Amino acid sequence: MPVLGVIFLRHAANRFDAARKQIEEDQAAGRMPKRKVLPEDYIRRRALWLPEEARYDCKFSIQKAHDNGEFFTPSSLVTMIVNVIEPEHGIVFDPACGSGGMFVQSSHFIEHEGGDTAKKVAFFGQEKNIDTIHLAKMNLAVHGLEGKIANAITYYQDEHTLAGKCDFVMANPPFNVDLVDAERIRACHWKRRHPVCSSPHR
Repeated sequence: MPVLGVIFLRHAANRFDAARKQIEEDQAAGRMPKRKVLPEDYIRRRALWLPEEARYDCKFSIQKAHDNGEFFTPSSLVTMIVNVIEPEHGIVFDPACGSGGMFVQSSHFIEHEGGDTAKKVAFFGQEKNIDTIHLAKMNLAVHGLEGKIANAITYYQDEHTLAGKCDFVMANPPFNVDLVDAERIRACHWKRRHPVCSSPHR
C-alpha cells in the first residue's frame, strides 16, 4: 500500500511539473498575466496543486540512516557519483543498489550525451533487502530500463560472478562497515583464490 501512494505522488508530481512549465511559457508569451500563480491555475490545466512540502522531491524518502545498516542516498550524491564516474558503456554494477537510483541516473547521463542506454550498458546490482529489490525493479520498469538484481550482501557474495569483469562499479560509501563480519569476508576471499579447497585451514 505505501508503494501505491508513492506511485500516485509521482504521477501527480509529473502533472504538476508539466502544468508549471506551461504556466511559465504562457506568462512569458503574454497569454497569461504575470501575477502570483494560484492553485486554480494548476487545476485549470488538469493538475493537482502540490504545496512545497508535499512535492515528490521533498517527501519521498528520509535522508538519514535506516536500521540494520541501510541508507538512503540523496539524489545529489547519486548525480555526483554518476557525473564523476561517467558510466556510459559496458557492465555497470552497483553492489548495494537499493531502489536503483544509480541505474536511473546513469541512464539520464547516457541520454544527455546522446546515447541509447539499452545499447550502451548492462545494469547489474545486488541488494540485501528483498522488498527493496522489488522497488528497484519497479523503478527500472517505470523508466523503461532493464537490469539484473540479485538478493545478496556483496561483502560476502558475488551472485553475478562479475569480479574483474565490470566496466563501472559505483555505490554509496559504506557507512555500515561496523556491521560487517570481517572474518567471514576473509574466508570468502580465501575461497575465491582457492576454489578447490573447502576451508582456509585445509
